[in-house]
Amino acid sequence: MNSSLVLGPELIVNGSPMAAAGWSVGGNDATHIATFSGGVLRYQSDTTSPQLNVFQAVLTIGKIYQVVIGVSARVSGSIKTDMTGSTFNLATSPGSYIYRLTAGSTTFNLTRGTAGVDISIDGVSVREVISG
Repeated sequence: MNSSLVLGPELIVNGSPMAAAGWSVGGNDATHIATFSGGVLRYQSDTTSPQLNVFQAVLTIGKIYQVVIGVSARVSGSIKTDMTGSTFNLATSPGSYIYRLTAGSTTFNLTRGTAGVDISIDGVSVREVISG
C-alpha cells in the first residue's frame, strides 16, 4: 500500500451506488440494454453491433486516474473502457478491480469487451492521481 497516494475528488456522478442520473447511454436497442436498478447497472449486449456505450465526459487528456470497478454478477462476457485512447479490458468476473490509467479521451466509458455480455456493475469510481 502506498501511503503517499493522493487522489483528487470523485469525478463520476452516481457511481456508487449506480444510478442513471449523470450517465449517458448510446447504442441501445432491443438487444443492447443498460438498466439501472437497485444501485446496480446491468449491461446486456448480445451482438457486436450496435456498440452499447455507457459514459460520462469527466476526464482530462494526459492525466492519470485511479479507476475502481465493482462487478457484482456476471452471466457472460466482459466489459472494457476506451478512455485510454485504445481498448482496456476492465472485468471478466465478479470482484473489485483497481487500475491506474492515463486518459487518451475526455470520456470515461463502459462498453462490451466481447459479444454476448450480461454483467452487473455495482460501483464505478474515477479519481485523478495527484501524487503517488
